[in-house]
Amino acid sequence: MGRSLDLILLTHCHYDHVLGEHAVKKLYPSAKTVCSAQAGAIVKRGSALAFMERMDAGAAKDAGVSPAKDFSAPTPDVVLEDDGEIRSGDMTIRMIATPGHTRCSVSYLFLEENLLATSETTGAAPLYPEICPSFIVSYSQTIEAFNRCEALGAEHLLVPHTGRLSGKGAARFGKLSRQAADNAASFVRGFYEKGCRPEEIAEAYYQRFYRKDYAVVQPKRAFLVNTEVMIDRLIRKWDKKSVSAS
Repeated sequence: MGRSLDLILLTHCHYDHVLGEHAVKKLYPSAKTVCSAQAGAIVKRGSALAFMERMDAGAAKDAGVSPAKDFSAPTPDVVLEDDGEIRSGDMTIRMIATPGHTRCSVSYLFLEENLLATSETTGAAPLYPEICPSFIVSYSQTIEAFNRCEALGAEHLLVPHTGRLSGKGAARFGKLSRQAADNAASFVRGFYEKGCRPEEIAEAYYQRFYRKDYAVVQPKRAFLVNTEVMIDRLIRKWDKKSVSAS
């Protein structure tokens, strides 16, 4: 105990995961921010920061609080590639690319602890054991991420919006989260095959999968934005396959 903070590990570029980075650095000026090369490129875009600020302002409004006014873009100090490693004290931390929630999503494997800090690609559970499906940009990449994470055989998981799970709890989370992703994709597919419009599918998806209890970690507007992108990506893929098969 008594050591300062060494590292700030960014898993992906969503407002609720990166906008607090500058505040942490004010408290721990020597801390190094670690992210993927793709995330490092994204946080340099003014348009990306502006979008995150709008999302944060909307979340603050929904929560009935004043939005923060001192935003600044995260400042990556260490950029890692997939399977790249960094040391912190007596710990070795390996970055694992797990796109699917976003293109830049990564997880971090703490080798000595056999602990995997997962990205939201492989699920989040603010009301565990109920799982909130979290894939957005790619369902197929999400399945690949599940397979890769399971192959690591980590005894402990540190799951975003959930907490730490160990042993059988970690194994159970992986199983439940995979089922939740499958169920979400199947739900959308059913409406797609009926010829429903994207906005109709989004409304049905919201009614089926969103709970007001999620609002603490995912406000309704953020859920709807993510849902619209997810449905759009799924439909594009299915439409492309239909054209290829015809």
